[in-house]
Amino acid sequence: MTTISISVCLSKFIYFNGFITAFKFANLFLFFSLSYCLHSGYKNPFQSSFYKSIKAIGRK
Repeated sequence: MTTISISVCLSKFIYFNGFITAFKFANLFLFFSLSYCLHSGYKNPFQSSFYKSIKAIGRK
């Protein structure tokens, strides 16, 4: 009985970690695509200032 509960706990832990990792990767992808969009196109003042602030954060 204990081995079953341990394996269930482990599978939940692995699933949860996998979900967090996937979420981090999704955020990274979103961040990079956003910064690429801001870098390549759209020259309105809000987005350019936003891109500059992202670059400033990246330098720290």
